[in-house]
Amino acid sequence: MFVFVCLLQSNIVDLTCEDAFVIYKQMFNKSYNQQDEQMHFDIFCSNFKDVVELLITDPNLPIGLVQMMDSYVDRPVQQQGGLHQMKAVRNDYCSAVNPLPDLASDKIHPSVDLREMGLMTPTKAQGLCGCCYAFQTMAIMENGVLRDKKNLNAFWQAKADASTLNLSEQYLLSNSICDSCSYCGGGNFVIETYIMVPGNKQQLTPPRNPIPTVELNENYPYAYATYQANWTSKIYLPSKLAPENYLLPIKLFNNSGQYAAWCNQAAKVTPVVKIFDDDASTFNATTIATLKSYLSRGIAVAISMLVGSGDPKTIFNNYRGGAILHNPCPTWAMDHAVTLVGYGKKSGKDVWVIKNSWGEWWGDKGFFFFEIGKNSYCSEQFAYTSIPKYFDMTETTPYDRGTLKRDLTYTLDSDPVICNNYFTNISGTIQCYNICPQTYPIILSGSKQCQDKCPNATPYYETGACVEKCTSGSYSVETGQTQTLVCQASCVFFVLNASNSNSHQCLPSCPAATPYSDAGLCSARCVSGNYSSASGSFVCQGACAKVFVTNASNANSKQCVDSCQAGQVTSAQECLSSCPSAAPFNDSTACVARCSSGAYLAAGSNLTCVSSCTEIYVTNASNSNSKQCLSSCPDATPYYETGACVVSVTIGATRS
Repeated sequence: MFVFVCLLQSNIVDLTCEDAFVIYKQMFNKSYNQQDEQMHFDIFCSNFKDVVELLITDPNLPIGLVQMMDSYVDRPVQQQGGLHQMKAVRNDYCSAVNPLPDLASDKIHPSVDLREMGLMTPTKAQGLCGCCYAFQTMAIMENGVLRDKKNLNAFWQAKADASTLNLSEQYLLSNSICDSCSYCGGGNFVIETYIMVPGNKQQLTPPRNPIPTVELNENYPYAYATYQANWTSKIYLPSKLAPENYLLPIKLFNNSGQYAAWCNQAAKVTPVVKIFDDDASTFNATTIATLKSYLSRGIAVAISMLVGSGDPKTIFNNYRGGAILHNPCPTWAMDHAVTLVGYGKKSGKDVWVIKNSWGEWWGDKGFFFFEIGKNSYCSEQFAYTSIPKYFDMTETTPYDRGTLKRDLTYTLDSDPVICNNYFTNISGTIQCYNICPQTYPIILSGSKQCQDKCPNATPYYETGACVEKCTSGSYSVETGQTQTLVCQASCVFFVLNASNSNSHQCLPSCPAATPYSDAGLCSARCVSGNYSSASGSFVCQGACAKVFVTNASNANSKQCVDSCQAGQVTSAQECLSSCPSAAPFNDSTACVARCSSGAYLAAGSNLTCVSSCTEIYVTNASNSNSKQCLSSCPDATPYYETGACVVSVTIGATRS
């Protein structure tokens, strides 16, 4: 049968409406009374023509003959799902702030499908009645019964099997008689769940006890047309369950809404938990983590969407599975209520798994996929739920994911092998370990993946894990077959990381490009301009304690030394090869303006102070107090008189 259906989908463009309708009735075992058949044919033919037009344009579209093709009718947005008209005046009023903290990131499952967990029933078909909200509400209630199974009585434990549990949408629908309830004209999960609160009579019309229990479909099968007159006449359906088997599988919380008194003057409590509701923005990373935490705990979530009109509506209405649906959100509104039951990867993309109420022959056995973060069909702006009655609010671990049966027709991609402790992923092969092997010693933070190096997003290796930044801010680079940035407490020498000014890269010594270590930081020049040379490194300091030598390649830097080298002289603590003209005299290795003895020797450009001239001298022409010691008198002052060379003698005596 499945092969026949697949072949048929590819050839429907060649069929007339009449021929297609005959095949359609055979495929889905459809039969109508004489009065209704023309109506269903007209609806089918209108939808069929839309599908054919799209398939002619794009034969790869995931659309074809689906079970409810004779039932889709255009209804105003505020009527089809009834959500949009309700939102502005009800939702925030009757809900509790999310009471569950998110699971730790390493506790959230990589993928979830509540069907695989045994916590979600098969999809059902709402038909021509616009009561998707009732099917959504019962999906949440069925999830609660299955999640609470071990705490329920024997009657409900026997019923709590995902393949057979079937709560009655009709019972809820018929008993939803309130000032905000519209039967097939629309409704709202928030109100539908809220009117189950014990003691809440205010919103029921006329005031009466609220719905006391969920019911079984075997007691009240879905027959909206049969019961509509009763609803119009405000005739409620009594439960057929024994009172001891009454069950509302929902936990109650303080009503936190602005108009809590309006919602429930008596009880002041609500089973409705608000996760997200915003006209102007969509699920952010925090909301997505919260939704994944709920689903990882095995709790379904009520969301809404806009099927809308035109081609996007045709594609969604006639979706036959196998692809990720997408349509941008043109303007936020709601016209259809659906249930979020999982997430994971499909065709390599991160997607939500969503339950519809259009039967198992629609989509992926009644389910479909939206890409996470795309707000497809306006689906990421509304999220509410109810927490199962016996759920342990202190629980910090996820629910068992079950068998992960990924053999459904169109389903999620397979996850990697689940390892209890650590694992490597080499060329797509998962290997589990109790501890990471020596060849892959680095643990990728959050995933327990053993690696040979840290990834670019978390490049620093600290206490066994890859992190975005070292706690200390200091790291060294270990080179080998791979490069790893290893955190350490502090550095002796370091340079600033060009991409992270708060991180210090530790070095064994400063490199030639930045040779000066200033408080550990390697730089092109010391802030003070003073440095000493220690073990081949230039270490900056406040000032030179003794003497210094000006750096030949950097006139602003002074190398501090304990003493000048042989042959050097000192001028204002600076070591020089010769004294400057302002202080030309070298007096005991210091350059001075005048020798203390008044006597000096001249050797080339060096003027060296001596205690006195041993033989003869000439008076310094520019400084009459300084005597230049000579070995013989020069031609300019050829006469020697009492130790001094003069132009002429005063006593007439000469000596050669």
